Amino acid sequence: MERTPAKVNPATTEWPPDEVQLQLDSQIRDQVIIKYTDKATGDVVLQVPSAQVLDVARGIYGDFQKEARVRSAEDAVAAATVGGKRHGH
Repeated sequence: MERTPAKVNPATTEWPPDEVQLQLDSQIRDQVIIKYTDKATGDVVLQVPSAQVLDVARGIYGDFQKEARVRSAEDAVAAATVGGKRHGH
């Protein structure tokens, strides 16, 4: 008995093309965000960096900004105080 191999047809399912979006997040010093979205539904298929990572980065960046403002204000007060004493104001 002779066997003939079965013909294999490759899958011909066509996926709708994804849309690639590049965005800059100005809250995190112009962090580049890449989003792949399904054109048909508008759903985000993949985002790099992820939303969770961006949330953490925004929190950290916000904390650094607050600390920088506090230090800047403290430095200005210290400079005015030291400058005033040195110059007899």
